[in-house]
Formats: sequence, structure tokens, C-alpha cells
Amino acid sequence: MRRLRQSVNEYLDQDSLDGWLGVTFTMKQRVNGKQLDEIGCSRNFRHFLNILNKRVFGNASVRYGKKVEVIPVLEKSLQGRLHYHTLIKNPLPDSVFKVEMMIRDVWQKTEWGYREVDIIRKIDNGWIGYITKHFGNDSVDWENLNVTR
Repeated sequence: MRRLRQSVNEYLDQDSLDGWLGVTFTMKQRVNGKQLDEIGCSRNFRHFLNILNKRVFGNASVRYGKKVEVIPVLEKSLQGRLHYHTLIKNPLPDSVFKVEMMIRDVWQKTEWGYREVDIIRKIDNGWIGYITKHFGNDSVDWENLNVTR
């Protein structure tokens, strides 16, 4: 667990934190009598990323596999609510506001997406420490992790 946190910190130190957004996604915990679980979280987040990638990169997202860089960490609050803390590399550095609006719009259109989306434009090592506080193999959404290097 400690080694995983250190690896993420080293990766992010190599690539300046400039251009990364800190995004917390809240989720509905129950929809149509169905209770949210970790598998549902991951599926919902994958759906979100697919739509976001299509909006940002158009057909190149499918044809050439262009994707937004993302480090998703799934967390359960003390009250048992599942939510994501993420690092998302801004794919349109000249249009931060546009990217923020896309993120909010796309998230709310997913099945489990809740209206509260918190976006931090200027993140620092404090944010990295915060999202990695309970870091472990079970908290990183490996299915949706996308970093280039």
C-alpha cells in the first residue's frame, strides 16, 4: 500500500501537477431499488469516461484510442457512501471552464451520477495525500486508470 502511494507520487512529481484537475464524484447509492456496489461504480465510471472521451476527442477516441488521462480512487465514507476522488489531466488546457462543464454534464447523465461534483483547478501535494490516504489495491479503480508514460 505504501509502495503504491509512493509510485503515484513519483509519477505525478515527474509530470508537473499543472494541468491536472482534482475531481470528486458523488454517486447515488440506490437507483430503482438497486444498491450501488464497487462493480457498479467501476462500470458507471467507465461509461462516464467513454462519453467524456468521445466529447473531447470525437471519433479519434474510438479510432485511435485517444483518452483522457485519469487516476480514479474509489472510497467509502464513514457513512458507507461510495464516491470517487480522481486526478484528471485537462485534455483542453486552453478551455478549463469548458472541460469542467463537460465533466459535470456527462457525470449527471450516467445512471449513478449524483449532482455534486467538486472540481479543483490547482491541485498540490496535499490533494495527492488526501486521495491516497486509504490507498490500496482495492481502492484504485484499475479498470479505469489511464496514464501515459
